[in-house]
Amino acid sequence: MPPVREIPFYPLSTILKNRADSLHNAFTETLAEGCFVLGPKLSHFENKFGSYVGTKSCVGVSSGHDALVMCLECLGIGPGDEVILPALTFVSTCLAVQEVGATPILADVDPLTRNIDITAVEKSITDRTKALLVVHLYGRPCDMAGVERLAKRYDLRVIEDCAQAHGATFDGRRVGTFSDLGAFSFYPTKNLGALGDGGAVCSSNTEYTASARALRNYGSTEKYHHEIRGKNSRLDELQAAFLAIQLDFLDQDNDLRAEIAATYSNCLDTRLIKIPPADDAVYTSAWHLYVIEVENRDVLRKQLAKSGIGTELHYPMAIHQQNFFKSHYASEARNEFPNAEKITASCISLPAWPGMSQADVEYVAEQVNRYVSA
Repeated sequence: MPPVREIPFYPLSTILKNRADSLHNAFTETLAEGCFVLGPKLSHFENKFGSYVGTKSCVGVSSGHDALVMCLECLGIGPGDEVILPALTFVSTCLAVQEVGATPILADVDPLTRNIDITAVEKSITDRTKALLVVHLYGRPCDMAGVERLAKRYDLRVIEDCAQAHGATFDGRRVGTFSDLGAFSFYPTKNLGALGDGGAVCSSNTEYTASARALRNYGSTEKYHHEIRGKNSRLDELQAAFLAIQLDFLDQDNDLRAEIAATYSNCLDTRLIKIPPADDAVYTSAWHLYVIEVENRDVLRKQLAKSGIGTELHYPMAIHQQNFFKSHYASEARNEFPNAEKITASCISLPAWPGMSQADVEYVAEQVNRYVSA
């Protein structure tokens, strides 16, 4: 019997090998400079990433979650306000709304793209709705033309949760530029990842980003002068230095992810497996995750593990199925979410990381086909 091939879901140490020397040099340089908070490395990265995204300004913060919270705070959203978001997303999207005291209103997702459904959003709008918080899930951009139409029609603010979509584009523009503010996460497994936590708020509205700069630093615009109630949420110099290096590899890594996605889509048996939509002239995914849907998902996952293949679930429950939501907002779940529920019951994320070999991708596809057809 041939040995089982080991294909981990996301081996960070392997992915970072080709830039390890540069990251080590960045650490040594930052240590020698002796400035670790709100220094030149952060300013350099903020300028570099803001330019990459296409916004006038970028504010580095301590996490993607804090970035979402600050986006809401910059827009003055709080108690009595409603914010519409997708029923299928990472929990942080909803928790950020809860943190500012606003009410999260869930909308179902499109069964094909898995992103928020524009028709469901419109049905959820009330006179208390203040903002749309859209998520570019798994790296695929939302229908931002549809989002912009609704925002204009109902005079709503828009926030983009770009945590999984660094470099993704809609109609030729990068995500994070279609809204009042965009929130990014630099968690290590993101397409653009730090070697720890990190996040950013991006916007071309300099009043918003000025507010974000104050919010991240105890509400201060001048040392020991605190104009607003803020917090400690600063992206440190070391992570900023690492991220500036990682940014140089982002487009190359995204291209590799796209090649892996194309191989999976060509090799998987679509009679039994639902695969994500391909890129086209309007939508270019960052391919943060390659997520398929199958019957008997949990059985498949166990079988793949026996074949040495790591997988994950993104996500095993929709937001309205989480206990924190049911205990606080059951009365606000005014809609049904059949698409989100179906996806969470059948989704499985396959390994798809920069540097993964063509042979390994084909092996994973072969094993998936083998088990779903058994």
